[in-house]
Amino acid sequence: MYKISSQVIDFYDDQNLLLEILDDDAPESIKKAHIMSYEQQQEMPDDEFAVVIMTKTGQKIRKFPVNDKGHTWLSCESFKKTAHKLPHKAVEVAASNLYANCIYNDIECPNLIKKLAADIDSNVVDVD
Repeated sequence: MYKISSQVIDFYDDQNLLLEILDDDAPESIKKAHIMSYEQQQEMPDDEFAVVIMTKTGQKIRKFPVNDKGHTWLSCESFKKTAHKLPHKAVEVAASNLYANCIYNDIECPNLIKKLAADIDSNVVDVD
């Protein structure tokens, strides 16, 4: 059984993950990207996240923001480090949406994401 709500999944869950990602070979433009406040994240629509996970208790968990080029790149890097913590279907959905947003934003998509991407029609995953 997965306990997603208590996991560090993307860079908004743990600033140490963000620092680890930025210590890698981050493009300079990404290092200057705007990190949103909690309130700003809450105002975003669901379709600006690579995956929206619906839990058994009805909780909605939105992960991997893809609202702009910087967030898409950071979300790809987070996904590479944390995808193993997600249910299989959530991995497929997140990878597919990250892949599509890499193409849209003209970002080199990591091979792991290309490999895991599946044919999907929504970013919502029900983990029941």
